Amino acid sequence: MLGREPGPDGPRPDPIDPIELDESMSSSIWVEDVRPPDLEAAGSPRSARAPVRLPRVQTARDEREEHDVATEWGPLQALAGEWASDTGGLDTAFSHAKGKVLGTPYLEKATLKPFGPVDNGDQHLYGLDYKTAMWRGDEQNPFHTEVGYWLWDAATGEVLRGFVVPRGITVLAGGIATADATEFTMRAAQGELQYAIGENTYLAKRASTLSYEVTIQTDGDTWSYQEDTILKMSDLDEPLHHTDANTLRRVS
Repeated sequence: MLGREPGPDGPRPDPIDPIELDESMSSSIWVEDVRPPDLEAAGSPRSARAPVRLPRVQTARDEREEHDVATEWGPLQALAGEWASDTGGLDTAFSHAKGKVLGTPYLEKATLKPFGPVDNGDQHLYGLDYKTAMWRGDEQNPFHTEVGYWLWDAATGEVLRGFVVPRGITVLAGGIATADATEFTMRAAQGELQYAIGENTYLAKRASTLSYEVTIQTDGDTWSYQEDTILKMSDLDEPLHHTDANTLRRVS
């Protein structure tokens, strides 16, 4: 046959070309225990051969998939998972009951699930479907919840956070970050054409959101945020900086 050179005892097998292992293969590779013909002739049964298990090796496909995850989700890949705060965050807001600004500790649970791609013509977005809830003290029901999406556009470096608060507020905040960034900031403001804030009539008259800014920091199995929401409140002469900060740890 083509590609074979005859040897003393007949044709020699073709040299084995290196191959790329497919991820669908088992985490171990079974290697046949090849015995010389004279041992088989002596009655050594093939069924008695013990399989040899070799450790799984890192393949080129594995490396490509790890690269793809980093490229497709960019800085958001570090946020995927289920999270909870250890010691609690701090919410600094105006208390209508006491008529002054107070700092209140809170606990938080958050879930961020990867999805994608979502295509807008030539734009390809990858993101996280997220929900979060916060409790103060021994409260049975959360005092604040959010649902929405975090989005990443690898082509432009645009990172987005769009969410709804069930008080009648919607926010689309955005910014620019590198794919390997461990810190990035997103902003939105009332009246902006691109990164904007929407609110109901009641809030627009009594506690209107003028701007929103959040800075994210990731560090392995923890991530932190610092939020600054500027409000124009009917009870106050000057705009109020309503701030929230927390560190969450991975639980799953």
